[in-house]
Amino acid sequence: MEKNLKPIGALFAESWRLYKKHMNVFALISVIPFLFAGVKLALGPYLYDFWGQPVSVAALAVLAVFGLLYVVFIIAMPLALTVAVHEAENGKKPDMEAVYKRAFSSIFPYLVILILTAIVVIGGSILFIIPGIIASIYLSLVMYVYIFEGKNSIDALVTSAWYVRNFWWDILARKLALAVLVLVAMAVFSVIIAPIVFILGFGAAVFQFLFSLFLFMIIVPFSLTVYYQVYKDVKHAQHARGRTGVPEKSFMIDTEKIFVILIVVAAVAAIGIFFLLSFQSMHQPFFHYGMNGTMRHYQFQQRY
Repeated sequence: MEKNLKPIGALFAESWRLYKKHMNVFALISVIPFLFAGVKLALGPYLYDFWGQPVSVAALAVLAVFGLLYVVFIIAMPLALTVAVHEAENGKKPDMEAVYKRAFSSIFPYLVILILTAIVVIGGSILFIIPGIIASIYLSLVMYVYIFEGKNSIDALVTSAWYVRNFWWDILARKLALAVLVLVAMAVFSVIIAPIVFILGFGAAVFQFLFSLFLFMIIVPFSLTVYYQVYKDVKHAQHARGRTGVPEKSFMIDTEKIFVILIVVAAVAAIGIFFLLSFQSMHQPFFHYGMNGTMRHYQFQQRY
């Protein structure tokens, strides 16, 4: 008997119960990247001059450090939060230090998977957008098969596509439903909070700060909880149909061929754009002000 996925309402209700029970630790894990971005933003007025340039080498170093920390933690955070959701689902109390330690220990292979996923989706999008959308849904479970099943590189992409097979429309529907829910939540937050902020005499920067905090502490943790539940539901449904996490050989070969084609398409497009921009920069005019204040026009010309 074929098993279907849970209804969307049940998926959201189950995700909300899990999120609400552990919302404090989920929010704490999720907000770490925001803290580094906030520190960088707060120091900005003291580290930049009137022209928007760093006031010193030390100021540039401070900005670089906090910028790097933000990038590193924004990559590691989904891994750490997903591990925390998994532990909470299995009755354990997530520990922020432990989940981030696990995330950092596996961040480089995950970065390779992210790059491959992005290249495949970009390659598909170049082919009139629709293939890119299709590929993005097939690859929506790559993080989970990497974390919980140890699949690396192209194997993670193929396994994700193997799980999504026969559930593509179901996963798309759940992604769209979550997107609508998130948009409604952000709209409600803006309608309620924005007038209060401006009535109290604070500027747009304060509202932006509160809105970002709302995203990092509520929207992101809840969304990743939903995605984890989707992965678990899809995996159970596939196992109920007699499919394991190991794709059939024919499926693996065909899928790898498709991914390679999309990677080649993305590479060819990138090379073409590079040469086009290089050609334009070599042939565009530039202007120079002479000593008398007049503007002289020059044009590069190739001589044969």
